[in-house]
Amino acid sequence: MSRYRLTTAADEDIVAILRETARLFGPRQRDRYAEIIRIGIEMIASEPERPGSRPRLEIRAETRSFHLELAAGRAGTAAHQIFYIGHRFDNGDEGVIILRVLHEKMEPRHHISRVDL
Repeated sequence: MSRYRLTTAADEDIVAILRETARLFGPRQRDRYAEIIRIGIEMIASEPERPGSRPRLEIRAETRSFHLELAAGRAGTAAHQIFYIGHRFDNGDEGVIILRVLHEKMEPRHHISRVDL
């Protein structure tokens, strides 16, 4: 079974993203974007080194990113990336820790280095 855990920062990112999506585009689009985020997280939790994910050695050796356009299946549908690390949970399950969910124009090194696991 694949698993994941969100850091506090990642959880706050998602809340802010969905709040802003609702403000700009309405509740229906917010719900669609929430589904894209959910699918993206499930995709990387089930296969952390999946095609389309990228190692982000400039941030931290084990960090990877996954653009949510890949979860949506269409270019231009999403503007955020999930940053994560692989993790083995206490019960032995393997999965990921979601560090942050950042807009593609944000510089991740300025945001991820401050994340507490």
